Amino acid sequence: MRRLLPLLLFLIPFLTYGMSEPAQIPPELRNLKARVRDTKGVVHELRAFRCNEGATLKFKRGSLDYTLSLSSIKSIKVLQVEGGSVKVLVLLKDGKRESFELPPSTRCTAQTDVGNVSFYITEVKSIELYQGEVK
Repeated sequence: MRRLLPLLLFLIPFLTYGMSEPAQIPPELRNLKARVRDTKGVVHELRAFRCNEGATLKFKRGSLDYTLSLSSIKSIKVLQVEGGSVKVLVLLKDGKRESFELPPSTRCTAQTDVGNVSFYITEVKSIELYQGEVK
């Protein structure tokens, strides 16, 4: 029994970690759908869309940082890829248009009928976001 106790104490953290639930997609993103046009002109229909592992997207204008919820964005149009930044035009759901910059390392992920997809912002021309059906 004395030999078994240290082994059990060693294994408890691993067992409890293995029993934890996997990270869930936030509800506002679970139903978020996207129509993405890539740089070759191919249109992709996506669901559970998110960028940089979150429900927000971080933009830059001048020397200031902006954080916008993906649920407030209607579309993103890539205007120019230039060295260390990507110039984009963002159309918000309230009708406002804003120009921002994104880092070229901005990575988005989503699901499709055939599997998961991921891409960098430099690989697309436009992204249209819309809310899917809620079940």
